Amino acid sequence: MWSIKPNGTIEWMNPAFLSIFNASEDQRYKNYTEVIKVPVVRQFIRDFMQNQEERMSEVTFDDQYYLITGSINPNAERIVFIMQNINLIRQTEKMKKDFMVNVAHELRTPLTAIKGFTLALEEDFTIDNKRYLKIIKNHTDRLINMISDLQTLAKLERMPELDIQEIDLRIFMENIMDMYVPSIQKAGLYLKYTQYPEDILVSVDPFKFEQIFVNLIDNALHYTDNGGFSISAIKTDSDLTIEVADTGSGISIEHISRIFERFYVADPSRNKKISGTGLGLAIVKHAVLLHHGSINVLSEPNKGTRFTMIFPNQFI
Repeated sequence: MWSIKPNGTIEWMNPAFLSIFNASEDQRYKNYTEVIKVPVVRQFIRDFMQNQEERMSEVTFDDQYYLITGSINPNAERIVFIMQNINLIRQTEKMKKDFMVNVAHELRTPLTAIKGFTLALEEDFTIDNKRYLKIIKNHTDRLINMISDLQTLAKLERMPELDIQEIDLRIFMENIMDMYVPSIQKAGLYLKYTQYPEDILVSVDPFKFEQIFVNLIDNALHYTDNGGFSISAIKTDSDLTIEVADTGSGISIEHISRIFERFYVADPSRNKKISGTGLGLAIVKHAVLLHHGSINVLSEPNKGTRFTMIFPNQFI
């Protein structure tokens, strides 16, 4: 913690400041640029002094993570900065991510083997064991899907940088829809896409952007028995709005606030098909946020669900 005068001279500094920046008490009343040699911290101070608005930012240096905040006291004519070490928080997050990656890696191989032997047994089954083989196969498929979703989520979190490419939105969406034609036709449902204007070019990370719609459509397929799905895109001068709606069983209001949590399944009894992994909507939200977007959901039981995503034009 330290404070400086509007002219940039250091007024006060605590022992933690002295330790972090390798400073000494006799440097008090010197300009902060002479005492603080860390570029990211100096930049934060410089930006704060120019705008004079309370702000918070995360900075990293010397393999340490810090949360730094600044506030101004106009009466005392001083600016106060507080910097807190958040290494433990970041280490915990890394442990969680590494855990997901390791679990996914360790489980995929034996599950693939189990599925292979199950398929082999199906070629020589009796009426009595057919039902049990089907149960084994269904649960194996679910675990494999869960591992795949865990790996996707881990990849999104470990690679926050976006591989930006310019895409034609209509072609992009039509390619995604083509993936679902067999499933949609088999279920007797419809899937339609509309956009305005006809030519929309956006700059996105194709893989991460695709994850949004793949998971939303998969989710809708789980909970829709009649009708179908519609996707619409409208681009204005300020933003791009994309809606994905279905005519499925809907979501009760008490569940809506939690549906983006990992492994949260609002009501497994709604799903008459193979249940989902509970990770799809977490993947969707993470991919939307990476593109600086926002996502909202409107739903009622037996009246379908509508997801609305808004992406500011300056980021896409």
